[in-house]
Amino acid sequence: MEPLIDSILSKSLLYTIAHLLIVVFALLLGLLAYKRNSQNPNNKSFLALNLSLVLWATITYLSNLTKLPLDMQIVLNRLTFSTGFILVISFFNFCIVFPERKTNKPFIYRIVLITCAAFAIYAGLADWLKLEQVTKETVTFKPSNQIIFQMFFFVFALFSFWALAILFSKLSKLKGKEYTKVQYIFLAFLSFIIYVFSTNLIPAFFGLRFFSGTTAFGSLIFIGLTSYAVIKHRLMDIRLVVIKSAAYTVLAVIGGSAYVLVVFYIKKYYEELINPDFVFIAASFAVAFGFKPLGNVVQKRSDKFFSKGRYNFDDLLKKLSQILSSYLILENLAKPLLTTLSEQMKIAKSAFITK
Repeated sequence: MEPLIDSILSKSLLYTIAHLLIVVFALLLGLLAYKRNSQNPNNKSFLALNLSLVLWATITYLSNLTKLPLDMQIVLNRLTFSTGFILVISFFNFCIVFPERKTNKPFIYRIVLITCAAFAIYAGLADWLKLEQVTKETVTFKPSNQIIFQMFFFVFALFSFWALAILFSKLSKLKGKEYTKVQYIFLAFLSFIIYVFSTNLIPAFFGLRFFSGTTAFGSLIFIGLTSYAVIKHRLMDIRLVVIKSAAYTVLAVIGGSAYVLVVFYIKKYYEELINPDFVFIAASFAVAFGFKPLGNVVQKRSDKFFSKGRYNFDDLLKKLSQILSSYLILENLAKPLLTTLSEQMKIAKSAFITK
């Protein structure tokens, strides 16, 4: 346990927070979609995709903790490929199911499932990876046989871009809101795949480098675009609950990270000047009493950015009552009523129809 803690602390706080955000938000999106409608094939495949992403991002983070024993690092680096093949299976499955809610899988899916499962088992159990270089800050590995890695590359590329082609063919047939929803998902997948291939797999294929600790950062693009589609365009029908959950998740991550950063920073540089117990107490009070006000700020900002925002129901009723009591003629009453309703409820167009 001690080498694990030392390895985590040796990484930059930004690096750790980025992976934590990937894990938390991917898990949050998947579980909320499943909770919204557990019988919907779209929601179930979306959950499987996000759980695969969580597993892959976690293993990727652990594989880049350079203070762990070298044998463990080799195993973890092999598992990044195993979990990568699992992610490809989930991705292909989602592209087949979404958005028509298909339950009958074509024969090609069985080929993908069997092939990726076989490669996942081989990548995790076979001794195909060896140590290349050890420095003070990094540990690099390379395949014992370049052909093995090239086979991995071709399987990743073939099934990933095949799944994208399936999704694109569906996108070209859609219109309106459905087109917009699928468009964001397609762009999220495309950006994520391009990032992973351009920064890691393609250079490694040509022997330039093996694996980078920033591999999972591409997931932030996927999560960002998917979250926007969920919140702005009601993807998976979980718009309102995601806004609140996302706001408080961000708050929890910010509060927890700030707490850890302050405590460890003061402990490291000012331990002789400041009592550590005082630091823990002060930081605890700051988190406890600052959580609610900061939560309101985050909630307000997220409402303003992602949706049309909220309005004060009591304040709106008060203003409407004042208007109704100030005018007797309908023609004079209509304009201020429409103006107030439109401004308060963020309505783009409104009208009264009278006979």
